[in-house]
Amino acid sequence: MNTNNISALCTGFCLLSTAAAAQATPEIYGQVAARIIDQEHHDRSIEAYDVRLGVKGQGKYANITVLYELEAEYTAAVNDSDDNKNDDSELEVRSARLLFPTQYGVFALAPKTPSSQYQTLYGAVDIFETNRAYSDNGVSHIFDQDQTSSHVIAWRSPRKYGFQGLISYLTGSTDSGTNSDYMTWWIEWKAGQDNALSGLRAAIGQVNIDSRAVHAHADDDAMRTAATISYTHNGLHLGATYEHSDFQEFANLDRENYGLVASYTHKGYTLGAGYYERRFDDDSMSFQDNSGTVITLQKRFDENLMFFIENGNFDLDEQSSLSIGAKLTF
Repeated sequence: MNTNNISALCTGFCLLSTAAAAQATPEIYGQVAARIIDQEHHDRSIEAYDVRLGVKGQGKYANITVLYELEAEYTAAVNDSDDNKNDDSELEVRSARLLFPTQYGVFALAPKTPSSQYQTLYGAVDIFETNRAYSDNGVSHIFDQDQTSSHVIAWRSPRKYGFQGLISYLTGSTDSGTNSDYMTWWIEWKAGQDNALSGLRAAIGQVNIDSRAVHAHADDDAMRTAATISYTHNGLHLGATYEHSDFQEFANLDRENYGLVASYTHKGYTLGAGYYERRFDDDSMSFQDNSGTVITLQKRFDENLMFFIENGNFDLDEQSSLSIGAKLTF
C-alpha cells in the first residue's frame, strides 16, 4: 500500500486538529468492519468491507460558525495482500467538507462528501451490511445512486412544518465541456414527535446529468428520479424506494429499480428482510434484469459493536452471497 498517502492524511488530521484546538476539541472517530463472505462463483474470503478513520468538529471564526469533516476509507488498503504494491487508489477520501449553518439553512462546500441524495432517498432501504443500496457495493447491483459525491456546493433549508429541502450543484471530476455536470434536489417531509403520524417520512428528488457528462455523443440530458417512504416506530421499520434512470439514448442505462424492506428490533436483535428489483425499459436489455431477496439477523451489544449474518439471493450470476461479520465503531 502507499504509505505516503497514509502519512499525508495523518498529517492533515493533525494540522486540522491543531488549527481548531482554540475553537473546540475535534472528535476523532472511525469504524472497522470485517466479514467472512461466500459469494457465488468466487472463493470464500475473509475481508474488510468498511474501514474508516476521520476527524470532525466545529468552531467559530469571526462570528462565522463552521463545521468541518475529513474522513478516509482504508478498506482497499486493508484487503491488499501485496504489501509492496504501490497503488494510489487504495486510500479513498470519503469526506472533505465545510458546512456553514445559519438561520437560513446550511451551506456546504465539499470537494468530497457523503451523498445527501443517497442518505435521504435510499436510506429507508439501506438496512443491510453486505447488500447495501448504493450503486457499487461490490456484491449486488440494483440502484444507480452513488454513496458519495464530489465537487459539491449545496444549500439545505431549515425544516418547516415537517418539510426540508436541498439543492446542489456538482462540477464533476473531468473536463466535460460544461461547468455544471450535475444538478440535484430533494424535498423531504417528516412527521414531528408529537404528531399522530410520528415515525412516518417521505421524500422525492432528482439528479439532472448534463448530456456532455453522460457521453461525448449524447444529445439530451439524463435524469434520475427517486422517491421513498418509510415508517419507524417501537422497533418496527418499513421502507420503500423507487428509482427511475431516464437515459433514453442509451438502452443499457435506461431502467427502473425499487426496493422494499422490513425489520424488527427487540432487545438488541434485529431481523430484517428485503426485496429488490431492476428492470430495463428496452426489451433488448432484459438479460440484465435483476431481482433478489436479502435476509439478515443482527445482534447489537451496544451502540458500538454489532455482529450479523446475511444472505442475499439474486437472479444474476455472482451477486448471491452468504456473509457473517462484525462491525465496531468508535
